[in-house]
Amino acid sequence: MQQRCEFIDGAVNLAEQQEKALLTEGNVAGTLVRLTMPMVWGLFAVISQPLVDSYFVGQLGSHELAAMSYVFPLALVFSSVVVGLGIGISAVLARLIGAGEWRHVRQTTSHGVLLTLVIVAAMTIAGLASIEPVFRLMGAMPETMVFVRQYMVIWYAAALLLAFPMASTACLRAKGLSGAASLVMIVIAVVNIVLDPLLIFGLWGAPELGFAGAAWATLGANLVGTLLAGYFMIFRERMIDFRWPELAEMTAHWRTILHVGLPSALTNLATPVALVVVIWIVSDLGEEAVAGFGVAIRIEALALIVPHALSVIIGPFVGQNYGAGRGERIHLAMRLALGFSVGYGLLVALFLGVFAHWIGARFQTDPGIIEATAIYLIIVPVTFCFFAIIRIVAAAYNALGQPRPNVIFFTVKLLAIYVPLSYLGARYMGFQGVAIASALSNLVAGGMAYYWYRAHFPADIRIRP
Repeated sequence: MQQRCEFIDGAVNLAEQQEKALLTEGNVAGTLVRLTMPMVWGLFAVISQPLVDSYFVGQLGSHELAAMSYVFPLALVFSSVVVGLGIGISAVLARLIGAGEWRHVRQTTSHGVLLTLVIVAAMTIAGLASIEPVFRLMGAMPETMVFVRQYMVIWYAAALLLAFPMASTACLRAKGLSGAASLVMIVIAVVNIVLDPLLIFGLWGAPELGFAGAAWATLGANLVGTLLAGYFMIFRERMIDFRWPELAEMTAHWRTILHVGLPSALTNLATPVALVVVIWIVSDLGEEAVAGFGVAIRIEALALIVPHALSVIIGPFVGQNYGAGRGERIHLAMRLALGFSVGYGLLVALFLGVFAHWIGARFQTDPGIIEATAIYLIIVPVTFCFFAIIRIVAAAYNALGQPRPNVIFFTVKLLAIYVPLSYLGARYMGFQGVAIASALSNLVAGGMAYYWYRAHFPADIRIRP
């Protein structure tokens, strides 16, 4: 047994000697493109999953669809926390990889994944114990609560299963393996799409589980994602250390990860919370305004996939090169990313502005809904480039281990501008005022982010952290 352990340790040490940081050499523009393209498809898969669930569940009846609507905000809470922790893990790992500290990479990866599992497990236990009071507080009626209860018991198990692949994709991105990370995301979405009709409607000999079938489909998809992520993390990349962790070392790694991960989780969580408040504000303007707003923000999410993907991969790129002391590559990457975001944002704004009414008509025939959708798509996309700047600059600072700018940018955008101006805009200008509030929040926070980058971003990066 001892000889086997020595053999494994020797193989791991040899693998570590052969490792190299993938993002510290080569053409910067080509590297950014290579990393971003797979992430675009991965994010598209993630965005499509709840839409597919809603489509199939909507065929069961209004109570089931209402139950799914109540579940969605809770799913956002879980994903916000896990994504935030992933940002913290990725920021720490990328710097270690750039510095060539491969032994610490395996330990930090293992401790980061364990931290994610512990936090999600605690959230799952708390969630299972509070299904009834939480959803009653959200306004679920007794006839809807029946479906919520049967769905959530299974969904919480699925959420726990999702923790490992989500943490793993963050680790893979930190290493520069954007394709592997995206493949995990895509496989989870595809398996969910396949299982949804099978388990909801009992097709091809599968059991007909109704609304609960959607939860079982999510659990099955997450299980497949866990197995695939395990293959990448344990067998192919050998990023997991199975030795019993030392408590002092593990808690030190947890503090480092949470230094970036906790603020990121909170800012991620603030976005859906602010959106819920704005929807409540818009609801006073009538159902047509709410429906048009719902269509517009879904189009917005699709339009912003490319800059969102770029912001996701700029963090690992900055982190690795910061660890390697390659400041010239960081500054070139930031100039390319910001310049691309401005050009992309303006082109998308032009397209959406010209075809705003036509796009709205593809989703609804009601003239009021089409008009509300068009108002948003004419006003807000002009500032998409500023929103992309916020994401990219915040991601770069997170990679440097400085989470404060991220918190400041999104606090200003959401709490200081978007929510209060949406209330005032709706009161005095109707739905157009809400769209203007969204545009102003992007403009002001984006301008602040660009100023912060120009004034405070480290000019000389030559010393490893």
